[in-house]
Amino acid sequence: MYSERWPPNQWVMRQYTISLPLGTPPGDYQLRQVVYRGDESGSLDLGRVVVTRPLRSPDAVALGVASTGLVRWNGLALLSVGLDQKDIKPCEPLYLTAVWRAELPLKDSYAVRVTLAGQAADQPIALGLPTTQWRLGDVWRTRHHVTVPCRALDGPAQLQLMLLDSAGQPIAAPLSVGAVSIVANRVLSRLRCSINSELIWAVRCDCLAMISNTRYPIPRLRLK
Repeated sequence: MYSERWPPNQWVMRQYTISLPLGTPPGDYQLRQVVYRGDESGSLDLGRVVVTRPLRSPDAVALGVASTGLVRWNGLALLSVGLDQKDIKPCEPLYLTAVWRAELPLKDSYAVRVTLAGQAADQPIALGLPTTQWRLGDVWRTRHHVTVPCRALDGPAQLQLMLLDSAGQPIAAPLSVGAVSIVANRVLSRLRCSINSELIWAVRCDCLAMISNTRYPIPRLRLK
């Protein structure tokens, strides 16, 4: 029964089942409920859930990815990267799914740097399972994100991943793993110019641009 049909001033009980994606790393996860209507939303923390290690991790074929992989960094193979969306607006987060495989015993707790349109976000590969705890042959599916800069321009932008060691130093050059189209909807909304009547050679223009219904000032121009 949809919420608009719920009787007022009465309790409504529902049960929900959550299925974890195959390849979810073991760890301690926050369970959160999100209620939304149109563009309005609210969330409620329901507690923490502990995901235990399976008897064996899935193989690449079970996850639908090629075992050849995209790149290998210090015994860690990046098998695939999938983006949640191809079109995105400034100030919005872009989420992606990566599939990794440990091909050698990993002796460092690696992290990953996600970069898009000049914006970078460093994050653990698997928050509850440092790579030092990965076993040989482990295959895990991880989630990552980066926020599109609010001043990003319209057009295509490359998404890059870079592996970092525990000191935050890059292991290798960044890898391009896909592209998105940034739709900024930027239009010039107003142009104001004031002229000093006594000093006619001094002209000042203040410009405002509209970006996704939010105003951002353009640097002031002075013509003399």
